[in-house]
Amino acid sequence: MKSVLDQNWIRTDIRVTMSDMDVDDAALQRLAVLVTKRRVSLGLTIQAAAAAAPMSPTTWSHVENGRLVRRGTYAALDRVLQFDDGHSWKLLTTDSQPVTEGAPDEDRTAAAIARMERDISQIEVDPDLNEEFKRQVVANLRATLELTRLSIAQAQEARRRRSADSA
Repeated sequence: MKSVLDQNWIRTDIRVTMSDMDVDDAALQRLAVLVTKRRVSLGLTIQAAAAAAPMSPTTWSHVENGRLVRRGTYAALDRVLQFDDGHSWKLLTTDSQPVTEGAPDEDRTAAAIARMERDISQIEVDPDLNEEFKRQVVANLRATLELTRLSIAQAQEARRRRSADSA
């Protein structure tokens, strides 16, 4: 049986090489810093973030070390890190500068949660996916949702404590 990652590769990923696009080392390094800072700010280990994606911890580490990975990997990063869809890829392929400070605002977080819930609903009814694959992907997306909700609760608690300490 193929793993979730193998099936994901076959079904949705696009092979990207340096000859297919113009991604410079500086863009990869900017994204590496952004991904690392966001992951740490959400209180996630590389292993937990990778599991939520789903991808291997090695692949996640490649991104944090400024290495080019498959395009679909960047979409998974966006979901886990609560970025807008396509944010990571856009940073690699344009001259955009990332915003690295602060937690996502409530509207962006709510939108990310809604996208994950929509993805779960679509996967559950997709007739082209085998049942085991659906089960694994849905379980991973639900874990991502749980991590997202947990990180929101932790951020709210930290803000509450800072507010109480400063009062």
